[in-house]
Amino acid sequence: MQPETAPAPSYSAEYRKFLAISKFESLDGLRCFSILAVMWHHATEAGKGFLGVEVFFAISGFLITTLLLRERRKYGEISLGKFYARRSLRIFPLYYAVLLVYVALVFATQRHVPAGREFFHNLPFFATDTSNWFVPLNGRVIFYFSWSLATEEQFYLVIPSLEKYLRNWAVPALLLAIGLHLAAQFFPLGIVIAKISLLLCLGVLAAHALDNPNSFRYIAAITYPKICSLFWLVAVIVLAWFNANEVFLGPAMALLVVSSVIRRDHALAWLFNWEPFQAIGRVSYGMYMLHQLCFTMLKRIFPFPPPADLFAVGAVLTFLVASASFRWYESIFLRMKKNYAH
Repeated sequence: MQPETAPAPSYSAEYRKFLAISKFESLDGLRCFSILAVMWHHATEAGKGFLGVEVFFAISGFLITTLLLRERRKYGEISLGKFYARRSLRIFPLYYAVLLVYVALVFATQRHVPAGREFFHNLPFFATDTSNWFVPLNGRVIFYFSWSLATEEQFYLVIPSLEKYLRNWAVPALLLAIGLHLAAQFFPLGIVIAKISLLLCLGVLAAHALDNPNSFRYIAAITYPKICSLFWLVAVIVLAWFNANEVFLGPAMALLVVSSVIRRDHALAWLFNWEPFQAIGRVSYGMYMLHQLCFTMLKRIFPFPPPADLFAVGAVLTFLVASASFRWYESIFLRMKKNYAH
């Protein structure tokens, strides 16, 4: 007599709970750690903090696609015009304000040095969000960090149209893009293909997996148990420590994002949802745009500061400046977003 086996969990109740979540609080906590990691890398030039940008990509891919899929479910369509209006109001006012500050400062202090001349040569690429294609990192490159914003803007330009017009074919198209990106490491397929972000694509795939009840149960099996967020955080740290290829590190980062949103009471919720980390996460975009300016100012006031001190003081200063920007400048445009709700 064959022993009876327990039926596989359907996760149908968990799927309904996930669809009812309107705000993924833990993502702000995850953004907090990501921006602090990036700032640590830029202050000390040590460690793997630059990988924080990849976590930002995974969050963006997941969150933007989830909102698009839920918009289509609720209204039957995706409004590209309103999507682009909302994204523009969120991204562009601060981006171009900071770029103008850089133009003024570089013109006033460094227009005669090689890095300053190179900045003005690269300015058209910074202004058109194409720096990730045309601005290589050769020595000191002022405003180089904007490559990640360019990558995201190109993502915003393409993914909503894929979701609107390809619908069921959007996932195969993403899988093809991932395949081409990985192949570009071995074959010359062009800079556009090479600069496709694997983490943005994986974030999109994660959103689709959680949005569909059939695929939800499969991804939930490795992300829903309470301990999974801690497990995938440790996995990301270990893989990064050993310089794992993005083929392994990327999925681990995407699964960390999924395990942080699939349920509210995951193992790291107490940490990610702690209000100081939430506050940093809410202004993480401003901190990313402004941290190099704050670091430069501190270096001019205190020449040759210890890297750890530069990070600590710079993080506090950047948070204060970014919070002020969010409250008194960015909020003006953010309030306009309600005019473009579906």
